[in-house]
Amino acid sequence: MDAQLKKGIVEVCVLVALQERDSYGYQIIKDVSPIVEISESTLYPILKRLEAGGCVTTYSMEHNSRLRKYYRLTEVGRQRIRDFLVEWQDVMREILGEEEPAPSTSRGRRVWLIVRLVLGFPLWGSLLLVAAIVLLCVYICLFLPAFVLGVLALGCLASALVGVVGTPVLMLDVGLFTGGLPAGLFQLGLSVALLGLAVLSALGFYFTGRATVKAAKAIWRGIRRSFAKKGRVVA
Repeated sequence: MDAQLKKGIVEVCVLVALQERDSYGYQIIKDVSPIVEISESTLYPILKRLEAGGCVTTYSMEHNSRLRKYYRLTEVGRQRIRDFLVEWQDVMREILGEEEPAPSTSRGRRVWLIVRLVLGFPLWGSLLLVAAIVLLCVYICLFLPAFVLGVLALGCLASALVGVVGTPVLMLDVGLFTGGLPAGLFQLGLSVALLGLAVLSALGFYFTGRATVKAAKAIWRGIRRSFAKKGRVVA
């Protein structure tokens, strides 16, 4: 990659890392490194140039008894990002104009997009199917403990009710003085134990279910944020 082009891209990546919040050197390196390789020796000269150009301002804040220098994106820096995106789109249009028949109308762009989607369906369709299966397995694993506890609570409750109702029948059928009384008391105690287990299972189902729903919502929000972020990057 051309050195000047790479420098311009790195500078814009640093500015983008400051869009949502103020940041400091080490955190900027962590945010930018997944996109483009950068080190302290590269970052700080860039930050000095951006500060001199009015794209960022600085201030200091105490952290762990030491002053940490923070960088804040200015309106000039935001305009720099917008200008870069416009220039990059112009470059891509020129490249596509030379290598592909890029349609000029919005209808033509939609047609071209549909053609590319159809041609790429074996790849992205398979990836989408795998992603859907993985997501389904994750949700099944999340909800399985709550489901098991719910079934256990219902089963224990039903068994306890049957035991309580059947205790007098058992005692009368066997006979109070021919072993029916001990058998009835045993069955009644077992029914009470099953009732307690049903209550514990129901409580477990309630709290596990709440935690599971929160986890499922968090996963879904994370997926939506990921797609939204990718959409902003593409746009």
